[in-house]
Amino acid sequence: ELQVFVVPHSHNDPGWLQTFESYYNSKTRLILTNVVNGLYDHPERRFIWAEMSYLSLWWKDQGEIMKEKMRTLIKNGQLEIVTGGWVMNDEANTHYFAMLDQMIEGHEWIKHNVGEGIYPRDG
Repeated sequence: ELQVFVVPHSHNDPGWLQTFESYYNSKTRLILTNVVNGLYDHPERRFIWAEMSYLSLWWKDQGEIMKEKMRTLIKNGQLEIVTGGWVMNDEANTHYFAMLDQMIEGHEWIKHNVGEGIYPRDG
């Protein structure tokens, strides 16, 4: 019997087709806000997020109520931070030092902003 799992996610590539800030303002800000509100209203839904660089911009714009909603969603498993790097690096041709450096930066940001005990399970 074939089982299919669909995991909603959004890949936001900093600096690819637009500047980092332009992409955030035109797309990412609304994606994150809609994801948090949608998941909060529908406990059966799940979503994954990878890029801490964009999450950090969104986080600065939010009040404590929205931040607490996100923490709740992460703790109850509806919103999963995957890898948790500052960006989603190119695994094909990136030097391992650059991969580790951006991963550490993302994990440190999570620890100091989202909270102790919240960390990616993978990555």
